[in-house]
Amino acid sequence: MSQEWLDIEALDIKEVAIDYYKRTHNEDRPGVTFTHATIQSCEGDLILAVNAMVDYADLMDRHRAAHPEMGAFEAATREYYAGRYRTIAAKLAAALGYDREATLERCRRRQEKQRTDDIGEEALTLLAARGNGKGKKP
Repeated sequence: MSQEWLDIEALDIKEVAIDYYKRTHNEDRPGVTFTHATIQSCEGDLILAVNAMVDYADLMDRHRAAHPEMGAFEAATREYYAGRYRTIAAKLAAALGYDREATLERCRRRQEKQRTDDIGEEALTLLAARGNGKGKKP
C-alpha cells in the first residue's frame, strides 16, 4: 500500500525509531568500535527523504547528460552516487510500504480529472448573466 503525498502531514504524528550502530573511536581500545544509537523520526519525514533522494539522483543523471564534456571520473562518480541514492531510497520505501511511482500516477490522474478544458459551463453562465441584465456594463 502506498501513501499519498497529501497524507504526509498526517504521517508526521506517527513516530518511528531507527536503530543503528554508529562508528566510534575509543582511545582505550584500539580499532573501531560500534555503539548503539537511535534516530526518532516519522513516516512523513522518511517519505520526503525517499522522494528527495530519487529526485536528486534524477538531477544528477540530467546534469551528466547535459554536460558531455564532463571528465570520466566526475561522470562515473555522479553515476555511482545516483545509484546509491536510488538504492537507499528503495530500501526505505520498501520498509515503509511506499510506492513512489504508484503515488505519482495517482497524482497525475487526479490532476487530469481536475483540469477543465471545457469552457461550456463558463460560457453558458456568462450568457445567462447577460440575458438577465447582470452581465451588462454600466
